Amino acid sequence: MSYVLAIEDATPKQYDSVFEQEGVKILIDAKSHLYLDGTTVDFKNGLVGGGFEFQNPLAKKSCGCGTSFSA
Repeated sequence: MSYVLAIEDATPKQYDSVFEQEGVKILIDAKSHLYLDGTTVDFKNGLVGGGFEFQNPLAKKSCGCGTSFSA
């Protein structure tokens, strides 16, 4: 599995989870929520390793770059 972020202009569907922090809304479909529950997302600004960083407590293994995982 891999993490995918996209900017969308979407209305939440019936079973989507909606989270909002600092004016940013996050929509997660019901199936993905099973694998992402408890995940935190942070943005690191740097020359090396900058970008979005995911901390998923449900991930049993992840790649070195932090963009994919297995549950």
